[in-house]
Amino acid sequence: MLRRFLLASVIATSAAPALAAGSGAPFFATPAGLNWTGVYAGVNAGYGWGDQKLGDYTYGPGFYSCGGACSFSTDHATFGATLGYNIQLGNVVFGVEGDQNWYDSKGGLAPLNYYGEISSFGTFRGRVGYAVGAFLPYLTGGLYWQNSKITLRDPLGDFSASKTFFGWTAGAGVEYAFTNNWSVKGEYLYARPSDLSYSYGIGTSKNRAHLNIVRAGLNYRF
Repeated sequence: MLRRFLLASVIATSAAPALAAGSGAPFFATPAGLNWTGVYAGVNAGYGWGDQKLGDYTYGPGFYSCGGACSFSTDHATFGATLGYNIQLGNVVFGVEGDQNWYDSKGGLAPLNYYGEISSFGTFRGRVGYAVGAFLPYLTGGLYWQNSKITLRDPLGDFSASKTFFGWTAGAGVEYAFTNNWSVKGEYLYARPSDLSYSYGIGTSKNRAHLNIVRAGLNYRF
């Protein structure tokens, strides 16, 4: 239900500026002289959902395998900042975009006393879109990273490890320019980091993870 609500919010946010235009102007009017070329900065907010699956792990002298059956949720809200650059050639728009985002997802496997969290994530992506009036539907993909931590709670104390993992991301979105400088967007990304390998003093573990991200953004083009 929450995912559906957030997706609807992205669509509604993208449409809001045109619906609010009023003053006799047509809905989704294209600002005069609109060109997507330039540097832009913005903010975004949305929701992520996914999981981490614990595979092989060691605990003291023992070696164990969950066989992919041990997983925990990494769902959480997210918000962040964006910086990018576009160049428009005819109707085709090429660009690069980077973002850094707060996440703070926490979950775990209580029977194993094994807990994990994602504190933040970021992307650096290429974008290619096709301008249709004030709308810019686009495809995007590139580098993904996340800052993660795991903790094993043991009678001898808590054993933790923190690392930054890199992987890839791909997705699609649509951006709407409601003035020559301001635009809103709705976007979906799928992110897949490399295997999450940890060493935490009393053992080691290897996880597989993925993350779905849906978000809305507000950008200002300079």
